[in-house]
Amino acid sequence: MHACELKWRAHATVALWAALWLLPTAALAQSESAPAEPSTSAPTTAPLPEQPPVQPPIAVKKSPPKPAPRLDVVKLTGVSFAGGAAATVIAVPTALLLGSLIGSLPPNLIAAAVPAILVAGVVPPVLVAGSEWLLQAWLGGEAGSFWWSWGATTLVHVSALVCGALLGVSTSNAVTLAGLVGVEALLLPTTATAVLLLTRPEAESEK
Repeated sequence: MHACELKWRAHATVALWAALWLLPTAALAQSESAPAEPSTSAPTTAPLPEQPPVQPPIAVKKSPPKPAPRLDVVKLTGVSFAGGAAATVIAVPTALLLGSLIGSLPPNLIAAAVPAILVAGVVPPVLVAGSEWLLQAWLGGEAGSFWWSWGATTLVHVSALVCGALLGVSTSNAVTLAGLVGVEALLLPTTATAVLLLTRPEAESEK
């Protein structure tokens, strides 16, 4: 009886050790034979290189256009006077000859005198004052009043014609006509230049 019990205990001990050794070995073999499950974790990416800060575009300042150079008062006066004198030399004899021709066409004295007086008295002041006004506006930036210049030039021109008629100036006499043109070539541009310079906005602001 005692021997049988010892033998049973020995068999039980061996069976227990065999079970303890086989169970971990079987579990290890099963884990090695099972296929590896795909990893569900997000793939790791390499860090991007740090980008340098973007500089804002530099605004380029555009310089304003340079104004056209202007002549000073002395040069502007000389250029204006020269332009007016040239216009006088051309306009006065042409207007007087044209007026004389128009006055000789109609038989009626009044019908002949009115257009002749208008041509001879109005055309030269308009051309002289207009040419000087354009020159001063182009070279000086701002010109004076054309109307004041035209009015003063017309007054001087008509006065010169009246004085010339009293002194015997005639379009048929080239010497007297040249003398009248020379006098007006001094008076008309001087008057137009002076009035235009005095009525300029800059001259009025300085008063």
